[in-house]
Amino acid sequence: MLNGVIIRYIKCYYLILLTGGFFFSIHSLYLRGIINHKSIKMKKIFFIIFSLFYSFSFSQYAIATLWKYQEGGRLQARDIILNEFKEVAKKRIADGNLNGYHVWQAVNWSNTNQFDLIVVELYDDLENFYVDRGLQKNLNMGAWGTHNVWSKFLNSVELIDRIILKGEAFENSNDYLTNLTLWNFYQKSEGELGKKWVDFHKKFSKKFIEKNRALWGSWSIIHKSFNTKFDHLTIDGFDYKNEMEFLMKHKNQPVDWSAATKYWGKTKFSDARKPIERAFFTQLLIL
Repeated sequence: MLNGVIIRYIKCYYLILLTGGFFFSIHSLYLRGIINHKSIKMKKIFFIIFSLFYSFSFSQYAIATLWKYQEGGRLQARDIILNEFKEVAKKRIADGNLNGYHVWQAVNWSNTNQFDLIVVELYDDLENFYVDRGLQKNLNMGAWGTHNVWSKFLNSVELIDRIILKGEAFENSNDYLTNLTLWNFYQKSEGELGKKWVDFHKKFSKKFIEKNRALWGSWSIIHKSFNTKFDHLTIDGFDYKNEMEFLMKHKNQPVDWSAATKYWGKTKFSDARKPIERAFFTQLLIL
């Protein structure tokens, strides 16, 4: 029985390190800086305003962790995200170590979904991913409290993958992020054809929000696990309350794509990428 407890603890600690989550360092038990609360409060106000509206468009990189709910684990995972993880993210944003923290939840969670929860951290410099992480560092939580929070979270979800994305193009007709988004995961064609498809996104990004979307973005996936088949992501944002309103009211309006047709020439657009996964997600937390 004792061996089982030890193995479980090691597995939990390993997953914390593997996911790059809010893991603790033994040094944080002894090294704690003196916090100027008034200064941090002012920093929070400044960074939260800009992160909320513009973090997606101005951040060069995003690190997205893809999770699947364990049976019966949804409410517990949400509770931890909206409390402990939220407070850590707010502190890191206020300290200038994180541009933004977004959590997106699948509209429908079921066994057919590839993932139910996407936690996105936004950075201009990827090295900041490792700067001042952790429940201990940011919330002064003890080692056992940190282990307890992460143990509960990892019992609520299954890690699917952690991917690193590089922003290619982003357009937004609003000064906020839409609640309803459609995430499209693709596998690009190799060589020049795949590159041409990404360049197409950059060249014609404004066309994507001309009439039919409130926001649109394109990201290349520059790091992923071997088992993950997609290597590119686009996101469509719509000004609807939920997917049912979208299905009932949304009608595609004609857009002049003649310049894009000339850009592609005789090449088939569909040959440039292969759809892998597509799902609606809504906001759970935006910082």
